[in-house]
Amino acid sequence: MRTDGFMNVIDFGTRKITYNLHREDRKRLRIVVAPDLTVDVFAPATANEDQIQAAVMKKAAWIASKVDALERYHPLPTPKKYISGETLIYLGRQYRLKIEQGRSQSAKLMGRFLWVWVEDRKNTQSVGKTVDSWYRKRAHETLGR
Repeated sequence: MRTDGFMNVIDFGTRKITYNLHREDRKRLRIVVAPDLTVDVFAPATANEDQIQAAVMKKAAWIASKVDALERYHPLPTPKKYISGETLIYLGRQYRLKIEQGRSQSAKLMGRFLWVWVEDRKNTQSVGKTVDSWYRKRAHETLGR
């Protein structure tokens, strides 16, 4: 059984560590530091607040080091909008996305552009599926799987 997370804060030196507490039917405490820099603590349903706080405090140095390591990757890349002129990366190089209206959903790399043909240029979901399909096909060819 999982309960909704409750926000808690501990002080670690000059730093405040905020974590979401989840109580579950489990035997041991589990701490997860996610790439979005959130900290989740999964505790046994029978554990009291003081036990949980003490366990988190004991692991505070580890939590802080993991958060610091993940912060190096921030800001995370923004999600693609799939509009003409947007930059896409393929095999370490940048290509500009060019969207044209066409009968079939297809894509082709020409020069420094990835040309995509879709029925409705404003349908970004369709453009995204076409680009994804193109990436998957290239990966399949490159990796031979």
